[in-house]
Amino acid sequence: MGMYNGWHANEEVKVERSYNHQKYHYSRGDDHWLGDGTYFFEDTPEGNGLIHAEAWNLKQNHIKPAAFRADIYVDNDRLCDLEDDQTYRIIEKLKEKHIVRMMQLKKRPKNEFIDGFFFNMWDTVIKSKKLDVIRRKDYYQTKTDQLLRIKSRTPNVYVICVRNTDCIDNPQRCY
Repeated sequence: MGMYNGWHANEEVKVERSYNHQKYHYSRGDDHWLGDGTYFFEDTPEGNGLIHAEAWNLKQNHIKPAAFRADIYVDNDRLCDLEDDQTYRIIEKLKEKHIVRMMQLKKRPKNEFIDGFFFNMWDTVIKSKKLDVIRRKDYYQTKTDQLLRIKSRTPNVYVICVRNTDCIDNPQRCY
């Protein structure tokens, strides 16, 4: 079983619902990084998830920003860890094999990124494996990046998309 620590940021009312009632904000749509799910920035030695959660709140211009930390537990057979070389190669082969069919079943994503589209179509086309959590390293602007109006292509944080909110445990509000 995999266990991760992550930070989720949003408007205060949504964060309160999360840590008080376990009603987590669930992003929906093909334009999200990894499709539908509750998103977390992971705490790792390489990157502080809270820093990225705070930067996300800043970029969203939330009036009353808040964040909470939670543990994420997932059975290894329901985890898609794109940082694992073998998993990455399998996903790329599946994407190559199924993307044309997926696009025939559903219209092309507006933003031209197919990651969210691909994972949202997963259960329709690839029925042999259910995914509860998807994890990948990505770049997200820090507050400094936003203030200086700069971007990078170097990944600086792990993004976790929790598709099954039963995997989220022990939410603790930060601010």
